[in-house]
Amino acid sequence: MSSQTLKDKNTNKPKMGSGVIKSLFFVFGFMAVFLNYNKRTCTSLFFIHKELSRIIKGIVMASRPPLVIGGISFVCLGILFLDVPFAAIISLDILIPGILSIIIAALLIATSYSFNLITDIEEDKANNRTTPLLNHKITIYELWAFYLLACFVSLLISIYLSIWLFLISFLFIFLSFVYSYPLFKVLKWKYTRFKEIPVVKNIVIAFCWALLPLIPILALQKFSTGFLLISVFSFIQIFMGSIISDFRDIKGDAKQGILTLPIILKETGALALMFLLNTISLILILFGVHYNLLPYQFLALALIILIRYLTINFIRTKRFSLNFIDKKVNYPIYSTFPIFVLFGKITPDVVALAL
Repeated sequence: MSSQTLKDKNTNKPKMGSGVIKSLFFVFGFMAVFLNYNKRTCTSLFFIHKELSRIIKGIVMASRPPLVIGGISFVCLGILFLDVPFAAIISLDILIPGILSIIIAALLIATSYSFNLITDIEEDKANNRTTPLLNHKITIYELWAFYLLACFVSLLISIYLSIWLFLISFLFIFLSFVYSYPLFKVLKWKYTRFKEIPVVKNIVIAFCWALLPLIPILALQKFSTGFLLISVFSFIQIFMGSIISDFRDIKGDAKQGILTLPIILKETGALALMFLLNTISLILILFGVHYNLLPYQFLALALIILIRYLTINFIRTKRFSLNFIDKKVNYPIYSTFPIFVLFGKITPDVVALAL
């Protein structure tokens, strides 16, 4: 066979992969044209990826991840209250509502704090605070879009699970809205928002968080009297936590004329109130376990009550700074509620195995 014939054969043979390469060029070309709706920002796929990363990071920062984790822990507290055997938890009838409950709680907490960030933008500017909005990690329009989308998704999942859960989620979103939005501005009243009214701020925060343990209970539609005790216990503990945060900001609040419980009742009165509330929460747990309204594992929550008593003593004796107490003791305790109950749940099994 001549070399000319070989050359002709090689010339006529289709090149391997040429169709795939052309298809890829077409797909990426189409994507580039489609995504180039904004010539200022969407000039390349790399920049689009960078913008999406910026927006996601800004949303995460605005949502305050430690508090989102705390909200999820309250949902886990509600799941543990149901006292479902592990074998039943992994069944789809319980696993799917449980996972959806966690998603709802995370979205509700994220919407609450992101909306508060939007409404506080001028105040944050005046106080030279560092926030994702002021640091240009995310724009106010992007945060608004996230807030509305998260509200819609949380309500959609809620109504899919239960009409009662939908009402609870709507109530949470409504209270978060009226907490931060200046509803009373047109009235030319001294206070423009609920969060500025003394004590009301603490009550709204505590009430919203007390709704979170109800989410899995309503999702699985397993109602009992005991879940009210869990909500009341959560309300008291979060109410106390908000007072501790007020102690941290007592100097700044006093200069700005903001009335908080430590300012109204003075240090001695506020600490006495915290002591009383903590004792009431201990009585609630003992009452619930004694009358079989709560699983006996919830006795482990007494450890959290003990930490609260120690915190009261730390504030009184000034053994640690208020900033340290708030950030290293107060905030982390929100995430430990289910851990202590889980500890109480597995301890008898461990002891039985050891014996």
